[in-house]
Amino acid sequence: MSNKKEWAVGYTKERGKRAVIKSLYLDPEQLEAHNAKLQAKYRAMEQNEVRYESYQVEDAEIVLTAYGTTARIARSAIMNLRSQGLKVGMLRPISLFPFPYAPFENLPASVRHVLVVEMSCGQLIDDIKIGVGRAVPISFHGRVGGMCPTVEEIEEKIKSVIGK
Repeated sequence: MSNKKEWAVGYTKERGKRAVIKSLYLDPEQLEAHNAKLQAKYRAMEQNEVRYESYQVEDAEIVLTAYGTTARIARSAIMNLRSQGLKVGMLRPISLFPFPYAPFENLPASVRHVLVVEMSCGQLIDDIKIGVGRAVPISFHGRVGGMCPTVEEIEEKIKSVIGK
C-alpha cells in the first residue's frame, strides 16, 4: 500500500526518508511568517498587557517581590515593619508573562536590597535578577509543599538582610 500523504509520519519508499513533523506548518516560509506574527503579538503584549502593583516603594530601602497569596502575607509584614520605622515596600507582579521588568529596572535610589518571597523553590528570582541586574543584592525566602511563609518569617528575613 502506497502512502503518498506528505504529512504521514514514518518511512515510505516513495519519499525515501522519514517524515519528521516539527510544526503545524510543513512549509518553512509559512512557519517563519507565523513566528513573525507571534513576535509582533508578544511585543504588543509587552506594551499593553504588563501589570504590576507598586506598594510603598517610593522611599523603600528594602523591596519585597511576591505574588498571589504570598503578596498578601508580605503586605502584612510590610505594614508591621513600617510601624517599626523600617522602610520596606513591595513590587507585586500581576502578569508573569510578559514579565513587568520596567519597575525592577527603575528602582528608586533608596533601595538597598530586594527580597523575593515565594511559595516555590525560586522560579521568580531569575526574572527579578534580569530586571534588577546588579544594581542591588537580591535574596530569596521560599516555602514549598503547600507551606505558606508567615508574616513573622518574612519580618525575620528582612531584619537579617539589613542586619537588625
